[in-house]
Amino acid sequence: MNGLHESVPVPTVFPADLVERVHAQGVRRVAGLRDALLACYSRALLPAEAGMPWARAGRLVDLAGYRSYPSAPGLPAPTQVNRDHDELP
Repeated sequence: MNGLHESVPVPTVFPADLVERVHAQGVRRVAGLRDALLACYSRALLPAEAGMPWARAGRLVDLAGYRSYPSAPGLPAPTQVNRDHDELP
């Protein structure tokens, strides 16, 4: 998971016109997301590789010798950190 955060430190925000409120409890869904992800899976592509307009490709991260998150100064901290798993053994 840390490698994922290193690759794309700021999560993508879906365009507001795709986000639908399902019911009063605040549950939301992204219109077309299920079908888009199934299409990506069937083609063995990531959403950015498939040209999904809301997707953004991450940068390549070499995890050889990786010890802790963040690996470089200036990377934003994740919004929620599990302190028991911050560092690799």
